[in-house]
Amino acid sequence: MLRMEKVKPWQADEGKGSAFYGLSSGQQLFWLANNELIFLWEKEGWLHLYAISSTVGKAKLLTPGNFEIQYVSQFPDRSSLLFSSNRGDLNRQHIGQWKGSKITQITKGKGD
Repeated sequence: MLRMEKVKPWQADEGKGSAFYGLSSGQQLFWLANNELIFLWEKEGWLHLYAISSTVGKAKLLTPGNFEIQYVSQFPDRSSLLFSSNRGDLNRQHIGQWKGSKITQITKGKGD
């Protein structure tokens, strides 16, 4: 006999950051190969990527810091994400990669 378990859906905390704010990209959710669902949330006052696993309903911050994510794209093997953000340069967008728990900044800029 197949046993069906009730799964409680994740819900944003009430208050600051509780309203949905979408990415500039068409895709808003990303399902990684490790069964984590990636989404954007403004919980800390900055738009960041968070993950919830298929077994644990608590959101985990993936991109900490004083910057905002604007666009996200997933690698075809679903192992990592490319994103644009103003990380390290609040006046400009740069490309970064998130893989595992590591963020690598791919592009940097100079100027006023």
